[in-house]
Amino acid sequence: MGTTITCALDVGTEVYIAHVGDSSAYLLKGATIGKLTKDHSMVQELVDSGTITESEMLHHPNKNIITRSLGTREDVKIDIMEVDRRQYEYIIL
Repeated sequence: MGTTITCALDVGTEVYIAHVGDSSAYLLKGATIGKLTKDHSMVQELVDSGTITESEMLHHPNKNIITRSLGTREDVKIDIMEVDRRQYEYIIL
């Protein structure tokens, strides 16, 4: 059994986001919200390859299959990104 995680570390003017699975991070600025992370899932891979559309992924029969998680293997690739604090007002994890 595994789990997903998205976490943030605030270091002065930069925030570091670490992400595995389909837990997400969003940036808010004014009335605008944008997804910062990309899911590690089978349907996201299908969207990325052009096999299905983003609207089709919402109802795909395999939408619950995660391709990366913590606890299922000793080695896991973690996406880490750096975000300038001036790009947003709030981060939602």
